[in-house]
Amino acid sequence: NVRFLGTKYKFAYVSKCDSVASSKWNDWLAKKIVIAGMTKQIESVFVEQPLALGVGVYAIKGFGGFDPRCLVAVLNSQFMTEYVKEKFRHKHLAGGYLAINKTTIEGFPLVDISSSESDALASLHDLMVSEQNHEQKLLIQAKIDEKVGGLFIASKA
Repeated sequence: NVRFLGTKYKFAYVSKCDSVASSKWNDWLAKKIVIAGMTKQIESVFVEQPLALGVGVYAIKGFGGFDPRCLVAVLNSQFMTEYVKEKFRHKHLAGGYLAINKTTIEGFPLVDISSSESDALASLHDLMVSEQNHEQKLLIQAKIDEKVGGLFIASKA
């Protein structure tokens, strides 16, 4: 359900028309990692189907050789949230919210991840997405946090 200009649409969609630039249309059609722009911890999701983004939502396309599911696991980790809280503390909003924007995203650190580490994080991501039990999701997230923290600690050594 989407509300637009006071009207609620149950199955919202955007039709291709001349007023939508082809670059914008192609962005909407592309696979992407979507990141919330105002949040208390980084929230991202890998979206394979077409999706038009509104104001205050950002996307990463073209994953630089990384598995996008691995990138989402890294982005949603406690390590990355703590990193952003510290590195961009001057951008914090009231109530403990983080202001995520293009500049913030470009400042996210990345480390070399072996294919086996990438596969493991992608598998944990898939498990997290499919899991229905909240407690199990928390255990999976703890494993992801441990793996991601270990990657960044190892990169500093």
